[in-house]
Amino acid sequence: MSAWLFDRLLEMNAERLGREADLVQRSATERYQELLRKRPAIIEQVPLHQIAAWLGITPVALSRIRRRLAGARR
Repeated sequence: MSAWLFDRLLEMNAERLGREADLVQRSATERYQELLRKRPAIIEQVPLHQIAAWLGITPVALSRIRRRLAGARR
């Protein structure tokens, strides 16, 4: 059991480090587009303020990104 727990803690730490690097290296728009590419149904399942928090931005910034991307598709 302790080996499994240790392995899981290592995995979680690697995920956290990857997420922190992602926040620094990519723009909020890029992070949002990647989230939509990997999990397109997330918009219907998760409140936008929680998506914004996950992306490390404010709900207002997410709204602007979504509006800008919607305008670019037209």
